[in-house]
Amino acid sequence: MLFTMMDILPMLGLPDPPQRRPDYYVQCPSCDHGRDKHLNIDLVKDVYRCPRCGIFGGIFDLYALYIGIPRAQLNF
Repeated sequence: MLFTMMDILPMLGLPDPPQRRPDYYVQCPSCDHGRDKHLNIDLVKDVYRCPRCGIFGGIFDLYALYIGIPRAQLNF
């Protein structure tokens, strides 16, 4: 089964993109505090990147980041 970013977002409690945009910003779990939103989620390329702290990756990297385990320990 192929996963997309849209499959993973609800599992992490992240909001749907506003007005079905192809990319949008959410709070970065690594560096944002308060109302900051630096983590860009690209739904077309199925990647994420934070220009502030430099974290980036794909679907499973984002999942591992939000649940707090190393990517290598995921069993997908």
